[in-house]
Amino acid sequence: MEIIENVSVKPYKTFKKVGSGDNAVCYLNKNNEVFKCYRNYKYVLDFTTKPSFIEKIEKLDVIANDTYKAPKRVLKIDGRIAGYFCDYVNAKPLKNMKSSEKIYDIFSNYDKLVEDTKKISIKNFRLRDIHELNILYKNGTFSIVDFDNGYFVNNNSEEMEDITRKNMERIFYEIVKKIFNVRVDQIPYFYDKKFEKFLHKLDPTNSDDIKKLCDWLSDMCDNANPTLSSIRRNVLMKKETDNYYNKYF
Repeated sequence: MEIIENVSVKPYKTFKKVGSGDNAVCYLNKNNEVFKCYRNYKYVLDFTTKPSFIEKIEKLDVIANDTYKAPKRVLKIDGRIAGYFCDYVNAKPLKNMKSSEKIYDIFSNYDKLVEDTKKISIKNFRLRDIHELNILYKNGTFSIVDFDNGYFVNNNSEEMEDITRKNMERIFYEIVKKIFNVRVDQIPYFYDKKFEKFLHKLDPTNSDDIKKLCDWLSDMCDNANPTLSSIRRNVLMKKETDNYYNKYF
């Protein structure tokens, strides 16, 4: 990881703002890189000066690949992490996925997502705080950004397959939420109870299970490649408030 020491963040703030959150603001520079600039709030200063946070951020470049847009340069000021640079992705958050998207198209490059997730899992990295704003999507391709809350596990604490499964469950959970248009406090109920049981047991790392998911949705909609709006109209029976995460994973 390249470390840039004691350089002012002001020049980077003149670039185009492309996103903001509670802890940071993101800017797009002329090299097509995103600079994530941490805010100067006290609670942000507190966690960006913690040795464990600094150590983690400085080694995140080891998980960077085509799907996972991890930091490649870090800016430090007075010993704290002031921000970092990562590659820009020309895609929109999963939250903004249109209901006109078609199910087979959504999963057309899903194997690449699983493959790259295995790569970060080999590095013993566990995802946390995965949600519809840090999963990006365009034309069947998913990208993952923002790893501040992820963490490296001890080499012997978990097998790589277990880490991969848990990482993919977090991502797949968000994709399923979007497909069926449910909030975190809701669960979908289906006309076809066999399909509901299948969804509960589906292995998100298994390409055969993903194909079966798409085929089943296609059959229920009587459409070779149904849109999300068609799926929601033909497959869902009702929605009731419940803890979706606990039910499915």
